[in-house]
Amino acid sequence: VCVCVCVHLYVYLYPCPCVRICWMCVKRQGWKVTDERNSAIRLESWRALEDAQAAGLVRAIGVSNFTVPHLRELLAACRVPPAVNQVELHP
Repeated sequence: VCVCVCVHLYVYLYPCPCVRICWMCVKRQGWKVTDERNSAIRLESWRALEDAQAAGLVRAIGVSNFTVPHLRELLAACRVPPAVNQVELHP
């Protein structure tokens, strides 16, 4: 019996790594939403997803709530473009 475990779609949820998750971290470390470190962390996180896909652990990788500038930044540096950009919309 072969048991294959594979995630079909892994979505990188939010382009700002710390601001939404833990405001105390932002306060303690003095981070701002536009902090340049956010850009580096986003790319490092995306590289990890690309590696997971290359290893066969994930079939597709995508993003969620990325703005046009976030997407442009990612597309300029990525090896694998996002398969999806999930956005929240309230009609």
